[in-house]
Amino acid sequence: MSKFICLLISSLLVLPITVEAQKYQNIVRDYRNDAGGDPENPLRLQLKAQKDLKSGRMAAVWGSIGGDDEADSFFLGKTPDLARLQFDLTSLGVGDTITLTVTAKEGQDVEHHKIEVTSGDSQKVWLRLRGKLVARITAVEATNYALYVWYPGDLFDALTENEFEDVIRHQGMEKPHMVRIVRGDGK
Repeated sequence: MSKFICLLISSLLVLPITVEAQKYQNIVRDYRNDAGGDPENPLRLQLKAQKDLKSGRMAAVWGSIGGDDEADSFFLGKTPDLARLQFDLTSLGVGDTITLTVTAKEGQDVEHHKIEVTSGDSQKVWLRLRGKLVARITAVEATNYALYVWYPGDLFDALTENEFEDVIRHQGMEKPHMVRIVRGDGK
């Protein structure tokens, strides 16, 4: 009986085990300091539809920053109308604070938004932007990071601020109630 158990266990170790790994798409891997830090000449980061993403488009950067690599700059595109985008910045490993500066330039108007994370932290921020969009990542000490940018689509852009906050807080999930007001004698 013990030989049978040993044979069974050894055959299980030899059998191939199928593991389904997540397939990542549209990810820029910047571990070799190949993305430049000049915000006037950023690397194009194209947001694309993903297989398992139900709405919108996204892009990601897995990179390293700090030391000799002072900054990484990415051009996200131009939008003539206000668009809501979610930026998710994660600091991977030990290192200094990582700063993401998102710049939206529309003619002479320039907006700057800063997002900072410390070692091992992650932060998600929604921004409503218009114009030429550039994301610039900086850090003093060498560390790794992950940046995800998601544009959910026009459906989110059309929401008012209150409606959008309800969506973020997962409120307003019930069916809307229709109220009918009858004026006068019911005509």
